[in-house]
Amino acid sequence: MSYETLGRSAAWACLLASLGCALHVCSSWAVAAEENKLAPAEHVARLRNKACRPQVMSVSVQVLGDLTDTWQIRGLQIAEALLETALRKGEDAHLRADAVRALGRLQSRAFPPDEFVKNLSIGPFIKALQDPKEELKVRAEIAKVFRHGLKLGNPSDNEAFEVLVGLAEDSEAAGASRAVPLKLRMEAVGALGALGSARGLKALSNVLNFRDLDPLLKEMTVVALADLLAQLDDVKGVEHGTLKKLLDVLELREKAPLEVRIATLKALAQLQSKGMRLQDTLVQTIRIILQESDEAALVSAAVEALGVIGDAACLDALAKALRDTYSKERPELGSDVTVRAEIMATLGYMLRGQARKPQPEAVKRIAELLVRAVDLQAERPEVPEVALAAAFNLRYLDLFPKDAEISRESAVEKLVQRLRQTKEQESILRKTIMQTLECLTEMPFDENAARWVAWYDAKHKERVLPK
Repeated sequence: MSYETLGRSAAWACLLASLGCALHVCSSWAVAAEENKLAPAEHVARLRNKACRPQVMSVSVQVLGDLTDTWQIRGLQIAEALLETALRKGEDAHLRADAVRALGRLQSRAFPPDEFVKNLSIGPFIKALQDPKEELKVRAEIAKVFRHGLKLGNPSDNEAFEVLVGLAEDSEAAGASRAVPLKLRMEAVGALGALGSARGLKALSNVLNFRDLDPLLKEMTVVALADLLAQLDDVKGVEHGTLKKLLDVLELREKAPLEVRIATLKALAQLQSKGMRLQDTLVQTIRIILQESDEAALVSAAVEALGVIGDAACLDALAKALRDTYSKERPELGSDVTVRAEIMATLGYMLRGQARKPQPEAVKRIAELLVRAVDLQAERPEVPEVALAAAFNLRYLDLFPKDAEISRESAVEKLVQRLRQTKEQESILRKTIMQTLECLTEMPFDENAARWVAWYDAKHKERVLPK
């Protein structure tokens, strides 16, 4: 079928849609859209028929935004129809926002290589984003699309990025100085964090240093800053004032919202890991959180931050957190399991960091904590989720020489023991254990559990583990 034929099909569909809407049939179509499975041409016709109700058109927007057939999308001018809907002044604002969202999905799912949809929409979207008279819902949705779709380096993408900077800073570049709605500023700030540009670091620092900053905007800015710092190699652009603001959040941790404290920990950990000298202040704060906080999400964030820093000075605090989040009556308690699994991941970070400049005592302690988590005979036998994280991170013992003071024997023994007693249904845990055994022993048994057990028994006849 040619593009011309597709066009004629769309025209017929438009005529039928007009008749249907005139007879008030559209409302029933909305309910039966999935059952009827209308052709894409009919959905396009709906969007171009102003007599259709917003609820009906919204169904069509959703369907068209989920298409992935690029030939069909081009032939029926689906992206063009969605763009017309998104930019149609006077149309239902929710429907227009839906159309913007659908265009973002079309680009990400169907056109990543040639950016057909983005090239079609970016100019009109930039103009709408700058227009203070444009619907807030539409502008906010455009900022979300840019958050995931811009590739800096192209002139149009760079222009869109600068508009986001202006909106975030609420500057003249935004087209409405000091009057950007909070929701839009928050979306712009989130986009700057996601796009990974050093230019965004300056803008986010400026926002964070504003006087009387709205608490929600402050929260989003700190979250975005943590997101951005994780992507940057050079963090020299962080100003002293920004650093002080972040440290103040930690010093007043009992007053700041939980989400802000979590994001601040992550941001400061990224700064510390990339050369900023915050270690004493930050590590001390992490120790306090691990020892005193009863908020599982904050404890988990502190553990994650410690993993980013890789400071082994907190091993005692980590061991205490492992004990404090383990209940013999309910070892599977979800929030506690999350923290303990995060601790295993952090120990893995530390083990990798130790490989660069080993401290034998620290490595030994890290290995002991990981091995204990896979040991079913331990005083606190771990649930599969935590054992999985520990089994994965034990593989990093292979970064150390075989003749080093740290022995792998205990790790291999406990991993085999866990493998013996792990059920077939726990396939991910079994697979991870065998992969780590291969890393530590260089034996070629892949995922043959019986072979691993037989090999270990043959090698250690004098101390065969109980079945």
